Amino acid sequence: MAFGIGCMPDMIEHESTGYLAEPFEEESLLEAVLWLIRLTDDEYTRVTSNCREKAVRQYYLECQAEVYLELYQDLVVSGN
Repeated sequence: MAFGIGCMPDMIEHESTGYLAEPFEEESLLEAVLWLIRLTDDEYTRVTSNCREKAVRQYYLECQAEVYLELYQDLVVSGN
């Protein structure tokens, strides 16, 4: 769970891989804590499985290498 700011919305899918609280809203953070506490065992297993699947899909080394390669190629082509 995290506030939905910065890179957090890219990393956390609301109520699928975690909970995104409204930025700087204490009540929303409380809702996130309560959501987490109230997860059943099956829901908790689903969320943690979703987290692992997302990490494997988006953050494995080959994927990160491809992202950096594309970035470098774009920079070279654009001359920046």
